[in-house]
Amino acid sequence: MMVSAEFMNAKDATLPDRCRDLTGIDTSAIDGKMLKSYNIGGVQKAIPMAQRVTGMVVNTTLLENEGLSLPQNTQEFLSVLAALKEKGYTPIQGPAGKVYAELTQGEVNTALCTDMEFLESARAGGQMAADRLVSVFGLLDIIRDNGYTDEDLNVSLPEDNYDGAILNFFEGKTPFWICDTEKVSGMKKRESKSEAFQSAPFEYGFVYVPFDEMGSYVYQEPWFGFAVNRDAADPEYAMEFLRFLATRQEIDTMAKVKGVPSVVVDTVQADIYRDVESPEAMADRVVNTGTITPEITAKWYSVTRAYMDGAYDSPEAAARDFLSAVE
Repeated sequence: MMVSAEFMNAKDATLPDRCRDLTGIDTSAIDGKMLKSYNIGGVQKAIPMAQRVTGMVVNTTLLENEGLSLPQNTQEFLSVLAALKEKGYTPIQGPAGKVYAELTQGEVNTALCTDMEFLESARAGGQMAADRLVSVFGLLDIIRDNGYTDEDLNVSLPEDNYDGAILNFFEGKTPFWICDTEKVSGMKKRESKSEAFQSAPFEYGFVYVPFDEMGSYVYQEPWFGFAVNRDAADPEYAMEFLRFLATRQEIDTMAKVKGVPSVVVDTVQADIYRDVESPEAMADRVVNTGTITPEITAKWYSVTRAYMDGAYDSPEAAARDFLSAVE
């Protein structure tokens, strides 16, 4: 059976108990950090299919034509956004309900997963955590106040951020489209559906949002996985399938056919993800092993959207509201 990243925080707490122990399956081809996401109490309960990463698709041809380089840190990113705005572009685009959260959740989720002082402060509703979140909202203020994104345009994009958003990107006028790798998986097959792209094709790639002075906050989680129902009629058939699936060739092929980043160790990722597995990114990557709950994710989406709508009196009020979801 298929499981999602919510498996780690399943509302039905008995779900992991209903999955067979997969510890005996050879998973040496799979990234250990990804495997840990589905390891419950020291028992491997599921095998990740691929990676889900939030970031942005970049029209690299557009940047090159405008004499700009791919930004590598916050200041470079803001400088590129300013240059694109000056040239008449709306640099950052994405559906209004997602774009603000997905621009910034890398920093927030990475801090919750790696900075114990921040996590403890967040759980206690402390000032240290609130202050760091205020700085994140400050970045959103810069993006909004300088016109680096456009509310009306974002509202016009489909909230599922899929078919219509992909075709909008293929019009060739979007420098940075905020999305996750599940959305990227649908791009290749839609190239032929876009008259604009067919008449004027361009190069594009997926990168992390460079909202850090040293680069990007690299937060990853599994994109679905396979488990075996303990009460299945023929569990050995299912186990044998997972033994087959967990081999380097099969699980790598599945990810590449689906168009999402592979979980195979030392694989050569599809060209669109060439920057996702860079040595610099890999050195600082964080994989969620349960700290980031569905409630935390949903709260960040709702708070960032409400903040940009002016629903809070101050950035600190928005920060405090978000912290109420961290347990």
